[in-house]
Amino acid sequence: MVDQAAQLVPDLLRASAADDWDSAALLHQDIAKAEAAADQQKRSLRRHLPNSLFLPVPRSDLLTLIGVQDRIANTAKDIAGLIIGRRIRFPPSLQDPAITLAETSAATSHQALKAIQELDELLEVGFTGREEIRRVEDMLKAVDELEHRSDELAVHLRAGLFKLERELRLLTLSSSTRSLRCWARSRTTRKASVIDCKS
Repeated sequence: MVDQAAQLVPDLLRASAADDWDSAALLHQDIAKAEAAADQQKRSLRRHLPNSLFLPVPRSDLLTLIGVQDRIANTAKDIAGLIIGRRIRFPPSLQDPAITLAETSAATSHQALKAIQELDELLEVGFTGREEIRRVEDMLKAVDELEHRSDELAVHLRAGLFKLERELRLLTLSSSTRSLRCWARSRTTRKASVIDCKS
């Protein structure tokens, strides 16, 4: 559900760029439903996660991973709500860079999901196969590369926004850059604080 919410953000930006607010509203609803489902899964996992000493990884690490995934879905919902609530459209010259950033961030989320799924399979077999371990390592390297690419795109887009600052309403500009910062930070294991996203 977390990844589903992330994958819908680029489509939402495309809809807003096309001034198609009916489609954008439907995408907003889909993102909200995915976020709600992710919240339900998060609560269920936290309730049923054992305190056993025999977990394959520390319980605290699992809780951290759950929290990171929760922030991805929450940020997708926040971006969707902001775009719909204020009818935000990026300036024409920045629409493609914004969509590219969203696509790369979504790809990072999806690659991280694939790595987690592969790691889960490795835990079941006890990390006995070198080829499987190498495959997970390659997946994690791909996540890191996508994250780095997303960081570069975010810097480029933010610079473009500031160049147009005088032409944009201050509130719209600050909201857009704050949302992009939160989205870029939350799509992987890096932590985005509540202050960063709501201040």
